[in-house]
Amino acid sequence: TSNGASALPTWQTPASGAGNWIKISSATASASATIDFTGLSSTYGSYVVTITHLAPATDATVLWMRTSTDNGAAYDAGASDYCWYVSSSEIDTSPTALIAGDDADSQIELTAPATDTMGNSTNEDGAFTVTIYDPTAAFFTRITCIGEYKTSVPTECICNSGGSRLSAADVTAIRFLMSSGNIATGEF
Repeated sequence: TSNGASALPTWQTPASGAGNWIKISSATASASATIDFTGLSSTYGSYVVTITHLAPATDATVLWMRTSTDNGAAYDAGASDYCWYVSSSEIDTSPTALIAGDDADSQIELTAPATDTMGNSTNEDGAFTVTIYDPTAAFFTRITCIGEYKTSVPTECICNSGGSRLSAADVTAIRFLMSSGNIATGEF
């Protein structure tokens, strides 16, 4: 709180629970076609999904995300519903970098396409933090993702990705899925 010109501010103690993370929901993938979270509302300014031990059932696939404006009754998958970018680096004896993106696509790609796709052999899994910013506002819903996973090559890969729903829509649900096949395992 401001105490006027030339005076130091007074720091207020937040109300009980304010500023803390609040667990809303969780899901465990086990040969799951999709993992969905519904009920996004204006109660929270941002939502964060942490994903651990994510492994695709199909080798050389990409983790995707889609949004819904009707609480999960349908998920937007039109040819120009989303834009996305991925910047990834393989971590091995000769590191390589990949930058990819699309300004009109049917999903947001959270992991790298092409040579940095996710692997499905033993210990080829990943961990990610996905943030969904102000999904119910009358703006494009923006998403960022930071992750690390084992590629289908196999090498370790670090990725930074993001994108948005190309409509000022009230996003009330999100869906995670693989570009092909099921999500074999994962804690969301």
